[in-house]
Amino acid sequence: DPLMMNNATTTFIGNQVHGTLVKNSPGFEVPTPCIAERWELDETGLVWLFHIRHGMVFQQLECITEPTQVTASDVVRSFSRICESDAEGGLIQSFRGLIKGGQAYFDGEAETVSGLEALDDYRLKITLNKPNQAFIYMLTEPATGVVRVCDNGKILASGPFKPVSSQGTIVLERNEQYVIKDQFGNQLPYLDRIEFKQFGNTSEELDGFFAGEID
Repeated sequence: DPLMMNNATTTFIGNQVHGTLVKNSPGFEVPTPCIAERWELDETGLVWLFHIRHGMVFQQLECITEPTQVTASDVVRSFSRICESDAEGGLIQSFRGLIKGGQAYFDGEAETVSGLEALDDYRLKITLNKPNQAFIYMLTEPATGVVRVCDNGKILASGPFKPVSSQGTIVLERNEQYVIKDQFGNQLPYLDRIEFKQFGNTSEELDGFFAGEID
């Protein structure tokens, strides 16, 4: 669950699994397109309009049997989960305070978040309480990952890798349905598989590095 990713390790893994509206550029200068292929900010600095990329689908689990398109409504539901969450993490509280109606939704005073609106399947309107230049950078964090929650509670992600194992070693495999390419037209992600080994302490981690077990 992206809402539980609140430290450096889970954030790094979350960046591989969860698709976000925008992602960090290689040099971290400005966010670049991801689920949103482009966006605009109005002259007041309050209203953002995001255009959802066609062809983005959720990773398949047993609760869905065919590719399911990521839509603006999925973003509304995902961001509403953030606004109602009481999970620890400064980003969640900040996000709730930034979005118009986010705090009222958390307090149970509103049935929906007034600042989140799906205009259609591929256009998302977000209204803030006040202008905030950091908002677009917040949307690169895996905690803002766009997900769909199955009836059985399983989380469907939309990022470049999908988890296949988490017993001792966390294994991620390439999401073959990921549609995003790099600036040169190469299909992402570049790797077929990533393994994250867990160590008890720094000494064990160094031993693993010198033994060639990890990079």
